[in-house]
Amino acid sequence: MSDARVQRYMLYLVVGALGFLCAAIVLCHLLPPPAPANTPGQWSEFWSANVGLKRLGIICGLLGGAGFPFLIVVMFLQLKRIDGTSAPLAYLQLAAGLLTGFPALIFPWMAWSPLVFRAGALSPDVAQAFTDIGMFSFFLPWPGLVQIFAVGFCVLRAREQKFPRWYGYLSFWVAVSLVPGGTLYFFKSGPLAWNGLLPWWVGVSAVVIWVLASLFTLFRAVAATEREET
Repeated sequence: MSDARVQRYMLYLVVGALGFLCAAIVLCHLLPPPAPANTPGQWSEFWSANVGLKRLGIICGLLGGAGFPFLIVVMFLQLKRIDGTSAPLAYLQLAAGLLTGFPALIFPWMAWSPLVFRAGALSPDVAQAFTDIGMFSFFLPWPGLVQIFAVGFCVLRAREQKFPRWYGYLSFWVAVSLVPGGTLYFFKSGPLAWNGLLPWWVGVSAVVIWVLASLFTLFRAVAATEREET
């Protein structure tokens, strides 16, 4: 089996991981997430309701997060082909992507796991604290912003255009759209809260668009690599 074919199968796994993540968000009633201004009692009630669905959602979230490294590795291998001899931006994307995967896509579900495992048994203050930890981990943009910026810069500076230039510009736009996520510490309501316009509706939507665009461009790049190997 060729390396390019292995990469294609890895991208299929990313598609499946996206499905698990979408299911997790729906099952845990996080579309959109409840307001950060909720009281400890409200958070305790939130995690105690529909516990069976939320437990299933946590499992789906962990499975979905486990698929993110496949995207990072395939992206690295394809960027390395266009990033020059030492491939600094490809390695930066790899490092930043691996640093992003655990805190953003694994740790939140782990933080929320005790809340559904011991639903109703934990104090409201504990429920609020674990919820905050998971939300901060999920929404804070660093180092995901660095990863996406590195991809955009690599695509636009490459002499050999294996990726379309619009994808590079899209990556820059998505990276900028993540910046408001860094304001979560200051707002419990309004457009800059974690359920507000910028961190949730703009930031999360932008990431979804970027991941779908990444899959599209990577499938094309891998197909071109397969043709070169035959």
